[in-house]
Amino acid sequence: MLDRSKYNWGGVPTAPDVARLMESIPIEPGTQVTHKAVMDVIGITNGANRFKTITSAWRKHIFRTMSLDSTNTNGVFEFLKAKEALVKNRHTYTLNTRGIKRMKVKSVAIDSSALDPLSLKLALQLTRQLTEEIRMRNQAIRSLNEIYRPNAKTDPKS
Repeated sequence: MLDRSKYNWGGVPTAPDVARLMESIPIEPGTQVTHKAVMDVIGITNGANRFKTITSAWRKHIFRTMSLDSTNTNGVFEFLKAKEALVKNRHTYTLNTRGIKRMKVKSVAIDSSALDPLSLKLALQLTRQLTEEIRMRNQAIRSLNEIYRPNAKTDPKS
């Protein structure tokens, strides 16, 4: 049996399948493509790892070439319109900001008396950087709230 991994650096290339999907399924903002439609084109079932690999490469290709973000929900790939992509990215930004806030709480909770001088300097630098990052992110969230929810509170926790 032929060992394809030696010729493909550890896997089977996705480019031919991505090209078939690009030829078969026209994509524009707002397009919804069912998993069944994709399965019909590439001939691989939805649950297979190969399906996930190919569709991930396909969505990345579309993002790189057409600047279209996408979601995968309930058996449907949706290629987002500009406003939908902004809402998705705003939500992701808010979630990441919460993660940074948690990281700051955890870094402040470190027992500084147990640290050597170099580690203490690094801990203080991390805390300062996180504080500045949180300040900038809160400012960005307030600006987004003013644009998209002009009558809402400007508190970044909302």
